[in-house]
Amino acid sequence: MCEESSGSVRSPAMPEVVVAVDPPPTAPEVVTTRCDKCGVRSPLSSLFTLVKASSGLSSICPACKRRARNRFHLVLALFAVGMTLAFFTATVATSSPDERTYSWDGMWFPLFLLFQYVSIVPHELAHALGARLMGIEVFQISLGYGRVIATWRVRGVVIEIRAIPGIGVVRGATLRMNGWQWRMIAFIAAGPLANAALCVAALWAAGELPHHWDGGHGSEVDLLWLPLALANGVLFVTSLIPRSVETPAGTAQSDGSQLRSLLFKPIASPELRRVAYFQSRGTILYAAGDADAATEIATQGLQEFPGDVSLQWLLANAHQDAGEYAAGREIMLRLLEAQPAAGAPRAAMLNALAWADLMLDTPERLEEADRASAEAYALTPWEASVQSTRGLALVELGNAAAGMPLLRRALRDAERWEHRAVVTCSLAIAESRLGRTKVARGLWAKARRLDRKCELLPRVERELRPVTLATS
Repeated sequence: MCEESSGSVRSPAMPEVVVAVDPPPTAPEVVTTRCDKCGVRSPLSSLFTLVKASSGLSSICPACKRRARNRFHLVLALFAVGMTLAFFTATVATSSPDERTYSWDGMWFPLFLLFQYVSIVPHELAHALGARLMGIEVFQISLGYGRVIATWRVRGVVIEIRAIPGIGVVRGATLRMNGWQWRMIAFIAAGPLANAALCVAALWAAGELPHHWDGGHGSEVDLLWLPLALANGVLFVTSLIPRSVETPAGTAQSDGSQLRSLLFKPIASPELRRVAYFQSRGTILYAAGDADAATEIATQGLQEFPGDVSLQWLLANAHQDAGEYAAGREIMLRLLEAQPAAGAPRAAMLNALAWADLMLDTPERLEEADRASAEAYALTPWEASVQSTRGLALVELGNAAAGMPLLRRALRDAERWEHRAVVTCSLAIAESRLGRTKVARGLWAKARRLDRKCELLPRVERELRPVTLATS
């Protein structure tokens, strides 16, 4: 783009003539919001959160908000474990029976916090059991915040354990429309009802129901049952409060909010419910690394709803996860034509397009990857996936020094080991381009430990071909 300003135009073959030239229309200035914690800027101001600070209100980006939430739950969990161990050690070390009773009394609060975390497990298992009894297909059981530390599949259900306790999510849906409303109500209500039942059972076990407890002089076992009862009672009440809840996958509605919607608000049409089934099922299969099954679900859904954007988006991602980058790229180009407005969806599509271009690894695709990743980063610079794509694009463009800070930030925030392996490989390529082959070799080995199927491992090996690589 060039700018032209009004002034004199001189022709060498003509006498000087003064020509008035109107100034071109100036492009409107893009207003951006700055995160007061990490400093990133974005025009998508609605995605920032205003929080109280000593100097007034501060804006924080979604990534900083997510990190603050994870830190809060981590500190709370460590406090609960530390306090419990401290009081338990003091109790065991006390010889006087009177002092021992006092020490057990002091464990109430830390035990209550620990049982709050423990009680999440029966809550989520009850959701899953209620779904099965109602003929609802369970897709995923997820426990905790932060990085995924373990995942496996049991009878088609993806079970995911994250590093920081504090939340549980069960995802399920059904294609059976008869009695859908009441079956979903039973599915959602099963979790709180399990906590209510455990609360009553713990009170009974502590002697609260058959006879009144004698003011704190019961047995040590009594003092374990009562915090368990209180924790389940609190979880029962809080889960039924209608509110929005932050989950690793984004904002969701609490059990109480969903029950209120099912009981008192219009029910979505059968078509929308069927679309939601294909979207949810396919997305979880894709996240679990089963690209073939995700492709099958997306294709099945598109046969019924060929114009659904979310299913096309899922199919494009599944193609790319299966290594079919050209097919995924074509779908992304069509989606971007229908999504011209700047926003988080466009940023995600641009990022996926740039990644497909990088994997196709041709000069013309590299130019497109540069443009797409730059626009995606300008929109959502806090996303780890966007940072890693933009970082690798800069490395491939010959600017490894500029790409490495982005890759390091992406590695810090990547929650799944597959993504960490990809970012680690990208860092290995950058280090190799900068001549630090020893560091690159160590990163290659680390990426192999994270994910032996990582799509970038062969590229790193080509970079390090002059260097002997262990194959064990």
